[in-house]
Amino acid sequence: MKIFYEAFLAGILGLLFLVIIGICVSWLLAIIWNAVMPDVFNLPEITTWQMFLMYLLINLVKNGITFNMKK
Repeated sequence: MKIFYEAFLAGILGLLFLVIIGICVSWLLAIIWNAVMPDVFNLPEITTWQMFLMYLLINLVKNGITFNMKK
């Protein structure tokens, strides 16, 4: 039971780490977008959450959803 608990906790912490990294990358991309795109192409500025969702969408389209169950 202790091994299951440790694996579950590691999975939760790993997921939290990935979300934090994703938000940081999205924040950086949103800053770059807002610095360049509105002036060059007359596009609207976007928020960090909009960029985070765009980042997820692009990754899903590019990589798809796969589950590797090999041990």
